[in-house]
Amino acid sequence: MGLDENVFEENSLSQELSIDHPLGRDEFLYDLIGINIIGLKSLGVLIKNPVDYFKAALTPDWEGKYWPSMRMWFGLMTMLIGLQFIWASESSEMTAMFRTMSGVIADGAEAAAIRNGETLDLTSFDRVEAGKKMFKTYIFIYPFFFVLFMCLLGFIFRGWEQKLPFIARVRYIFAIIVPGSIVGLVTTFLMLPFKGQAFQIASFVVMFLVFMVYWITAYRGAYATSPKGSRIGMSFVISLLIMFTLTIAQFISMMLAVIPIGSEILDMIRLQR
Repeated sequence: MGLDENVFEENSLSQELSIDHPLGRDEFLYDLIGINIIGLKSLGVLIKNPVDYFKAALTPDWEGKYWPSMRMWFGLMTMLIGLQFIWASESSEMTAMFRTMSGVIADGAEAAAIRNGETLDLTSFDRVEAGKKMFKTYIFIYPFFFVLFMCLLGFIFRGWEQKLPFIARVRYIFAIIVPGSIVGLVTTFLMLPFKGQAFQIASFVVMFLVFMVYWITAYRGAYATSPKGSRIGMSFVISLLIMFTLTIAQFISMMLAVIPIGSEILDMIRLQR
């Protein structure tokens, strides 16, 4: 009798869920890649007709139709970090850069010891492992500093078409950033075959492309109703400020990622004195 009751309870629960909580394509996409139909629609509008998305940014709930721009950016960052096993593999230029940085720190410590008339043995210092640690630290803290500095830019920069509250300014900035982040995400994988100087040249090309996408998005969205002259100029200014702020966030994140490695070398120095 108890078994029959359980069956009836399961059937009842199944019927209740199927009626009140329908699951379909939206939920499947969310389970698969973390983006639902609203997210994809938001990306589409931001790329095809950004002025509508920027207008929605001035409403409390994004007109009930769109994902917030900061959430979309975090979604893209999550995808990028989740796929780091591809673009940050052992043979990639990204990991090579951090290995080089760890080597520069070790070489600098040895050179400083020689200038002071001391001997320093860093043969036990694993530069490859140190590079990995630096990269993991950097990739963890960078998104937080990115958001922090972009919010600071939103607090400082007031040159929009109309007087906007702080939250609206931050929404605008991230709405400008998202299409450029898509370009950055795609080109990260397209750049995998490039090595050495070719990688450096490709990196500058990507930076230029990202900047242009910022500029175009701001031109077509944030300043869509401004006179043409100020529309071009102000779109350029905010895009340049975003690139500058992004560079500062990257630099500070890298410097902070160096601290654990520097501490490790200092400990080795102390043990040898």
